[in-house]
Amino acid sequence: MRLIVAQFDDIRLEAWIERAAIMEYDAGLSREEAERRALLDVLATYGWPHPTDGP
Repeated sequence: MRLIVAQFDDIRLEAWIERAAIMEYDAGLSREEAERRALLDVLATYGWPHPTDGP
């Protein structure tokens, strides 16, 4: 998971952090589970990062 997140541009990274925090706080998920679900959500919304998208 961290290898994919490391390739995120600023928009994907911000969305991932925000979604994970909301899922952890509001849904009471563990951080690991919240980050996993947020990753799936960001990939579904923004697609896979491309090498030219990264920082």
